[in-house]
Amino acid sequence: RKSFAKHFHPFSEYDWVNIAKEKKLEVVQKDFLEILKQQKPDYCFMQLQNPINMSVPMIREMAKHTKIINWSGDIRHTKEWYEWFIAIGEQIHLTLFTNETDVDILKSRGVNADYLQVGFDNVWYQRKNRIKTYPEIVYCANDYGNFQLSPYRAEVAKALNRTFGKKFRIFGSGWKKHGLYDTPINNEQEADVYNSCKIAISVSNFHHKRYYS
Repeated sequence: RKSFAKHFHPFSEYDWVNIAKEKKLEVVQKDFLEILKQQKPDYCFMQLQNPINMSVPMIREMAKHTKIINWSGDIRHTKEWYEWFIAIGEQIHLTLFTNETDVDILKSRGVNADYLQVGFDNVWYQRKNRIKTYPEIVYCANDYGNFQLSPYRAEVAKALNRTFGKKFRIFGSGWKKHGLYDTPINNEQEADVYNSCKIAISVSNFHHKRYYS
């Protein structure tokens, strides 16, 4: 948001996620459509990654008034997921993913798609003082149990716990069923964890090209 505001003039923002807490989503989308009709911006950057949040007819109407760039940092492995992205992608200017596997899939269906990796939050993730009570090796992750690499992630966590004992700790939810710690944390605590450890493990939920969870 800060980069858009810095480099694009004029710049405006419509936070429909929070606005939709007060109004119905359909009403919010119609309000936003009216803004597009009136302002006709050169580009409109969206983050759409859940089919329940946007219908194809609505995005088609929005795309009549601006060039829509949609970005998703999420991944799913279902037919419905891809069909929705393809249907949306056919209506808009560009679809961006944080992995190249999905880019290739959409391109093979004739959709304009490209790669844009997640940035990092330089407000939360800054150098801090080390907290001595945190272990040397950490893994910040949740176990959902139903993704491509869920079984492998569980085996990694159990192997690290078995091998390094108190030097290792996992931070996240869903691990009790594996006999591991179950310690949900927020982003502030995660920054403390990363500042305090020597090694941070990263094993994503999906084995996609250039993807990191």
